[in-house]
Amino acid sequence: MSHDQNFKNLILDYPRQAIEFAAASEAARLDDQVRILPLREEQLKERLGERFRELDVPLLLEWPDGRRQALLFVFEE
Repeated sequence: MSHDQNFKNLILDYPRQAIEFAAASEAARLDDQVRILPLREEQLKERLGERFRELDVPLLLEWPDGRRQALLFVFEE
């Protein structure tokens, strides 16, 4: 497993802490009522036997009043 995949997994496992670490100004606007949903994204495969490749790490933020915002963490190999 590559280092960038490990970072992606950390963001998926700890999304609120990842936002606090990497996007402090965004984290300051979040309270405990904001729902953070990791969205999965993967490349299409030409053959079923090819290995899985996940791309970026999008997070969807939802407020109780219905507002929504997307945050995207991008890692390069």
